Amino acid sequence: MLDGTIIDSSNDKFVDVYLTDCIEGLQVGLTLFSSNSKGMLFIPSSLGYGEFETPLVPPYSVLVYEVELKSFSN
Repeated sequence: MLDGTIIDSSNDKFVDVYLTDCIEGLQVGLTLFSSNSKGMLFIPSSLGYGEFETPLVPPYSVLVYEVELKSFSN
């Protein structure tokens, strides 16, 4: 999150992710990456969890993701 709180991590291991299982911000943001690219996504609450609170994420939180996309498939 913006304050540096880590809510999820792959612990430097690669994971397979289905876009349909992701929050809207990741569904949109990950499509902007090409294979073998890295970057950061700053996801506003409206594309994250919005007004809803999770055990680790307060309502209206901006989420920050550091992404390394190795490959993708359709």
